[in-house]
Amino acid sequence: MNIWPLGAEETQYLQLELTSHCNLACPGCERLANKNALPYLNTSYMHLDNVKKWFTIEKLPKIVQISYSGQIDEPLIHPQADKIIEYLAEEFPNTRMNVNTNGSTRNEKFFTRLGEISNKYRRPNGDKRLDVEFAIDGLENTNHLYRVGADWDKLMRNAKAYIAAGGLASWKFIMFNHNHHQVKKANKMAVEMGFHRFSYIASARKATERLGMNFIPNVIKGKRPNNPKAFGSMKRPPNAPKKVIPPKPKIHCKALERTDGRKGWLFVNHDGYMQPCCYFGYTHRSVDPLDNLHNISVEDYFETSPFLSGLMDSWETDKPNPICKQKCMGAGNRDSAITLLKNGEEAWHVNKNR
Repeated sequence: MNIWPLGAEETQYLQLELTSHCNLACPGCERLANKNALPYLNTSYMHLDNVKKWFTIEKLPKIVQISYSGQIDEPLIHPQADKIIEYLAEEFPNTRMNVNTNGSTRNEKFFTRLGEISNKYRRPNGDKRLDVEFAIDGLENTNHLYRVGADWDKLMRNAKAYIAAGGLASWKFIMFNHNHHQVKKANKMAVEMGFHRFSYIASARKATERLGMNFIPNVIKGKRPNNPKAFGSMKRPPNAPKKVIPPKPKIHCKALERTDGRKGWLFVNHDGYMQPCCYFGYTHRSVDPLDNLHNISVEDYFETSPFLSGLMDSWETDKPNPICKQKCMGAGNRDSAITLLKNGEEAWHVNKNR
């Protein structure tokens, strides 16, 4: 039986799902697309007292990034969200932190407070450590088509309040058939409002593909010849060497080493369940329900979890865990992404960590 090679003391990336509540009904979300998630929706919050007990610098001394982004949550619905963020900012003074939000919850007073936290906690070079990423997929007439239930006016008031209070803000735009033509207008608006970064990405989710929403830019579609012989004869020359079958690609686990170079990933669900990454969803619960911070410490989880050992054992077989195979075999799955710079230039790249 294999033992997970990185322990709590080596983990660098902590991802938290603060709650199972959300105010929207996005069609590509796990809340609607995964029936296994249904029993857990709108049931619980990760309490501040538990956060203080579970996540300390003594237990996780090498954390450099904390992300508030779960599988089924809108993190800022959590009634103690600002207190949790501020506690972890103080407990882990060398971390960068990011919050992913639809921005259409709470009120201007709350987002002003969040902006003050972002402005207060800084790195030695003066950079703000907390970045709030607003998920805004279009403009006033389109954002609600995917972000079902979003309130545009509230979203704009909250974003402006956060930025006015000194908060570091990003705008992430998911491109669909109904909004792809608005990217440059949204980028211009983001610059005028004071967002420090604007990025957009083409949705690759199966749920939105089934609804006919996905948009694939021409530049990444690729071209296939109509004639299968367009590149010459398909027959093998008589003296050609035998085709060498390359070895099967190996699992390059992103939980052990992310593409940004950080090693060690810990994802914790709203009710304390631990996973090595955010990809496993709710299937893990039926595999080993003991991997929960209510029952086991984070240190013991990495050392004793049968689930982690089972993953590694599967990598040595012809049938690796299907999630590992999908996400981390060879190059893994990739989403085509774009960053639109303030000068209007487009930079195409591959976002491997979505």
